[in-house]
Amino acid sequence: MALLLAASTLGQANSLIIYKDVFGAGGVTTTPIDPTTSTEAAPGTVANLSIPKLNQAGGINEGTPAPGYIWELTQVALRLDWRSDGTAQVVNLSCALGGCTNFSFVGASANVPLLLVGPDTTQVSVPGVAGPISGTAFSAASVTNGINDFVGQSGSGFNIQNASSLGAYEGLGVSNFSASVTAQAQAYSGSSSDLGSAGKIFFGGTSATGAILSVTYTYSAVTVPEPLTFGLMGSALVGLAMLVRRKRSVNQ
Repeated sequence: MALLLAASTLGQANSLIIYKDVFGAGGVTTTPIDPTTSTEAAPGTVANLSIPKLNQAGGINEGTPAPGYIWELTQVALRLDWRSDGTAQVVNLSCALGGCTNFSFVGASANVPLLLVGPDTTQVSVPGVAGPISGTAFSAASVTNGINDFVGQSGSGFNIQNASSLGAYEGLGVSNFSASVTAQAQAYSGSSSDLGSAGKIFFGGTSATGAILSVTYTYSAVTVPEPLTFGLMGSALVGLAMLVRRKRSVNQ
């Protein structure tokens, strides 16, 4: 991964963004990924992700804090940029139910929503909708079995959520946090307001959804105890322990 930023002025906010194609075979990167190139997955697919934490001691991506300081997170934003492609299907059963009639419809879509769960149980959900489309559902007099396929429908969008517990996303040294993204059960939607369409028009289809996860770390420098301070603290603890031991000996 390339160097994103260098050490900054104390107190200044810094940011680092890490990207991952959720269902793709590649690793993480600091180079933005076009969501339209994301790998799509079918319902029921689960991606278990391992994402680098913010290295508080500094690193090639975080930059190096000044001596006596470490990086500390002030915010973590989890974002899913998704895309979904598929076939929206509208079935017109009017011929089989007494009288072949074409019906207009709106909002036909096939939906594979995604759910991201972070290490601190923060969740990000996206709808993953192929569609929606509007048109005419022809009866069996015009198409086989009244099945109308609308191929190549697509949708896209994003959702973003701030992490609820920053400690799960930072650590001293190189380490990762775990998260999962699940392609959930497929759902369908659509409607028709035409007279006589109730109970005769149905919606279905197939769809697959992919996404790019971006993790944005916002952080700044904070002081850490000097080595001398640690030494003094250690000496004080040793002295206290010896004093307690002496008191115990006298009481005995």
